[in-house]
Amino acid sequence: MSRGCQRGCQESPLAVHNYRLFAKWTDAGVFFVTRMKDNAAFEVIEQREPPQNRGIVSDQTIELSGAGAREKCPHRLRRIEALRKALPEDTGETPVFLTNHHGLGASSIAAIYKDRWAVELFIKALTSRT
Repeated sequence: MSRGCQRGCQESPLAVHNYRLFAKWTDAGVFFVTRMKDNAAFEVIEQREPPQNRGIVSDQTIELSGAGAREKCPHRLRRIEALRKALPEDTGETPVFLTNHHGLGASSIAAIYKDRWAVELFIKALTSRT
């Protein structure tokens, strides 16, 4: 379990964006980190100063504003934009993370996702062997 996640953490794959589930986890004290969808609508509530030399471009507190999104997840979330080096794959894009953890540093949030990706690749390598 990651530091700062004593009550539980959930790393969510990019394809999963169930705002009701995000709200349920937040209500239960479970933290999550996922990649934010490019088309997700949101309103910036607060802009934090990104840490220097950590590969973080922006760190924002947001509210979802898409059709029905705020009703499904009324909680304020955190949007963290990082440089590509925050992920092991080089896709040519700037990864943007979504989390409900407001206490950890932005670079720690990016590291949680990066660690999840490494575990996923390890499991894939194990299951591909016959």
